[in-house]
Amino acid sequence: MPAHLVWRYLAIGLLLGFIISQWAVLLWWVWLAVAIVTFVLVRCNKIRPLVGLIIIGIAGALIRTSFIMPPPLTTAFLGQQKFTARVVEPPRVNARGMRYIVEPVSEFNARLVLNSRPYPQFSYGDTISVVCKKVELVSQSYFNNRGVYRQCSFPGLELISTSRGSIISILLSIRARASEHLKNWLAEPQATLATGMLWGDDAGLVREVADSFRRTGTTHLLAVSGYNVAVLVNILFWILIAVGLWRKS
Repeated sequence: MPAHLVWRYLAIGLLLGFIISQWAVLLWWVWLAVAIVTFVLVRCNKIRPLVGLIIIGIAGALIRTSFIMPPPLTTAFLGQQKFTARVVEPPRVNARGMRYIVEPVSEFNARLVLNSRPYPQFSYGDTISVVCKKVELVSQSYFNNRGVYRQCSFPGLELISTSRGSIISILLSIRARASEHLKNWLAEPQATLATGMLWGDDAGLVREVADSFRRTGTTHLLAVSGYNVAVLVNILFWILIAVGLWRKS
C-alpha cells in the first residue's frame, strides 16, 4: 500500500476520533484493545486495510483524549491550600526564580503552576509538600491546554521524596549535562539560543533577546517542534555514518 494512503486514512481516523471523543467515555485500554484487534484482523485479511487504518486512527485519537482531564470547577481549590504534589514537568528559571508545574496527589484533577524562589530547587518526579496562602485561577490558554488551571506565587515548599530514576528523569539529566557543556563552550546569549533551538531549553535567556523573538513572531524556534527533531536526527545520522552504520545499496 502506498505510504501516502496509509497516512491519509490514519489522519481521517484521527480526525474522526477527536470528534467522537466528545461523547466517548471508555478507558484508554479499551481503545488500545480495539486497535490491536483491528491490526490482527487486517493482517489476517478479515477486513480491508483502509478500513482498518481508519479504525486504528480513531482508537489512537481516543487513547490520547482519554488522558486529558476535564477542567475543574471554577470555584474548586482556591484560596489557602496545603497539599502534596508531584513535579510533572522540568522546572524552569524565570525572572523571579523557579517555575514548577505540579500535580496534586489528591482528588483535585488539575495541575498547578508554582512561581517559587530560586531555592530550594526540586527536580522532575520529586514529591513535595506545598503550602499556598492564595491559590488563584489561571486563564491563559498556554497553561490551560496543558491541564494547568491554578497558580500560586511563592508557596512554602518542602521535599518529601525524590524521583526514582525514571526514563524521563534520565533523559532530562542527559539534557541538563549537554546544556552545561554548551554553556561552557559558548558565550551568552548564544549558548541558551543553541539549547533552545536544539531541544527547547531556553531557560535563562536574556529578557531583551526573548522580547525580540516575541516581537518578530519567531519564538517557535526556541520551542520543541519538528525543527528541533529534524536537527537532532540529522546530527544522529552523521554520527552513525561516521561510525560505519550506513545504508547498504
